[in-house]
Amino acid sequence: MNTIKRRSILGITITAVVLSMVAVVAFAQRPHFIGEPTFSTNGGVLSVCGSIAGLGNRDVTITLEATAVTTCTNRGNNIPPGQTETVSGTVSNLRPENGRVNFCVSTDPATNPCPKPMTPTTTFTDATITVFQGGNIVLKQSFTP
Repeated sequence: MNTIKRRSILGITITAVVLSMVAVVAFAQRPHFIGEPTFSTNGGVLSVCGSIAGLGNRDVTITLEATAVTTCTNRGNNIPPGQTETVSGTVSNLRPENGRVNFCVSTDPATNPCPKPMTPTTTFTDATITVFQGGNIVLKQSFTP
């Protein structure tokens, strides 16, 4: 085999190996939820817990933003129109292990617009979880809690 053919075959082989390595790295970092996150509410606070895989090895920050609707029930069990607001919460410095992180994050409490003696009831109509790694958004998904 002449020298030009050997160099050509060697160049093609090296290119194929490099391209396959790049494809593996790109595929390995595809963040996604493992199953569905679980949502719970307590006292006007929305909490969500879950697991994310496909992350790199840098620390992760997760934010939760939700729409809270608070209604007031008066003594006659009547409910006047409620108040809608956006509440949020963040958890930072989560360290993935083998590209996976388990998390729980809660919003700040919704405000209580109800005058005494009315009873507030807060429901959440939507929630968005945003995952940051290295200062970049790597995953963003909306849910109905």
